[in-house]
Amino acid sequence: MKTDNHPVFRGKLVKRVLHWSGVGLRHSRPARPWENGYIERLFGTFKHSLCDYLIADAAQLRGALPAFQFWYNVTRPHQHLGGQTPQQAWLGIDPWTTAPRASHKFSAWGGRLRGMVLRH
Repeated sequence: MKTDNHPVFRGKLVKRVLHWSGVGLRHSRPARPWENGYIERLFGTFKHSLCDYLIADAAQLRGALPAFQFWYNVTRPHQHLGGQTPQQAWLGIDPWTTAPRASHKFSAWGGRLRGMVLRH
């Protein structure tokens, strides 16, 4: 994972959590925010979702991260993608012209992550 040089990303706790998760850490070069624009959006959304959500140990973290990844990529519409989820944009699915075959509600992290899963 590539982050900027903010002190929060150089802290022991962040390094420990990433190590538990098996995620490598690299930092962008100083004064070059364009090197990691996508990750900035991810971190902002992740930090907002973590508000008041306690992760007790590495096992809970390993369970929580896939739920966040699924919500972030499959259920969360993105305004800069015209209301598509990242998965729909990646697969070239226009949710406004292609009716889903099935749908169901998604909820995780005690209701902090919610949305609709549309199967096209």
